[in-house]
Order: sequence, then structure tokens, then C-alpha cells
Amino acid sequence: MPTPLRLDWLRPLVRYVDDERAVIDTHFAARPPVVHGPHDAAPTRYALDVEITLDGADGFHDEGSTRLTIDGHRGHLRFEIVHPDRWYPAGMGPQPLYRLGLTAGDNQRGFDHLETEFGLTSVRRDHALGPDLPPCLLVNGRIWSVQNVLPLDAAHAASLLPAHGESVLFIRDHYGDDNLYTAADRAGILIVQAIPLEPDGRLKPAVADAVDRLSGHPSLAGWYAGHLGAAVDDITAELKRRDPVHPVFKIFPFDEAA
Repeated sequence: MPTPLRLDWLRPLVRYVDDERAVIDTHFAARPPVVHGPHDAAPTRYALDVEITLDGADGFHDEGSTRLTIDGHRGHLRFEIVHPDRWYPAGMGPQPLYRLGLTAGDNQRGFDHLETEFGLTSVRRDHALGPDLPPCLLVNGRIWSVQNVLPLDAAHAASLLPAHGESVLFIRDHYGDDNLYTAADRAGILIVQAIPLEPDGRLKPAVADAVDRLSGHPSLAGWYAGHLGAAVDDITAELKRRDPVHPVFKIFPFDEAA
């Protein structure tokens, strides 16, 4: 008999949001069951019962359940929110967060539960100021005028640098930790995350781990890969495959975003 199923991570990814509706793709990973018999094999494709709950700061609550096919111990489901509360950077609007809970399992494998917070925002690059002017960032369809870029190196990771409206944190030489991104979510600070240099064999696995961990944060404005030399195109393609929502910058803050 396998040990009970365990959920490893839960990642909501906002695919679309406007005043009327939001579309959220929710990805999760289940730890492969440990088998005890020498001839037993834990299947990588199976069905699980999944229940999700969603709570907003204004008392909003919704829930639903379905049965999903899990492939490679990963699952995915999509749901919508009507009249969503959107997340904005500080000085542009409020920073409401939703709490998402997911319970998955069955009577054979047992059940496990994870929760996470996320915000509903859309950040994209656009020539809204005119075709002959440098591109700008649009946050929820509104122009976000960046006046300051605040580099954040590993030495600063223990504390969030003071930031205000029209600033972007640029995290380089390390991946920001969960506490930093959560603080940015609550404070309304946009972040661009540079891809740290790794040995060739570790670069893509590190990118995959970072996308799974960070791409659900509303504070994440995009990824920076312009310093990766010969690997820039390959890693840009990998980022876009794993995170089709956030822009990948080759020159920051604005130019040559993939």
C-alpha cells in the first residue's frame, strides 16, 4: 500500500482579468506516493477528487469540486471570478488578496490540503504612449510610469527596501524568497526577477522551481534574462513555456521584452 498522498505546492496563475471577470489557472503538484512492496509501482496518471475554496477580504466566498486526471503527479484546473477585486501597485490603487484552498485525494490515497494567497493583476508591455516612444508598462490596462528601478541583491534580501509609487524592485543574483514577495504583494510593490546564473545543468530546473514558486504573486511584473549570454534565447523560451503570462525582459526596464 502507498503512503497517503501529499500536496507539494499550489500555484494560481491569473490568465486574464478585467472589471467583469478573472480567469485563473490553478496548478498543483502531489508528492508521489511511496510504495512498500517490491513489485508495487506508484502510477503517475490517476484520478483524484479535488475541492477548491476561494475567500476575499470583503467577505466573498465561493467553492467547487470536480474529479481531475493527474498526470506526472501534477494537476491543473481553471475557474473564473465574476466582478473581481483587482490588485494595484502602491499609489495606483488597493492591494486586495484572495485566499485559495485546495483539497485533493481519494479514499485509496488519502487527502491533503494546501492554501495560498494571490492577487488579481495584469502587467504587460505596450506602446500606449505612441509608436515612436519607448514602451511602457500597463497595469490592469492603465499606464504605470516607472521613475525608479531599485536593484535588490542577495545582501539586501533580509529586508525589503523602502519603495513608493512609480518604483520597481529589480531582484538580481538570487531568487527572492517567499517573505519578500508576500511583503511586496501586501505593500503594492512591483518586482522584476532576474534569472540568477547557474551551472548549465541547473539553469532550467532552477527556472522551473522559480516559476512554480513565484509566478502566482501579483507583485511579479516579469522576468529578466538579458544577462545570460548564449543561453538567453533558450531560457527565454523556457520561461514563456512555463509562464505564458509574464513578460521576459532582455533589456530592463522596457526594451526587447519577449
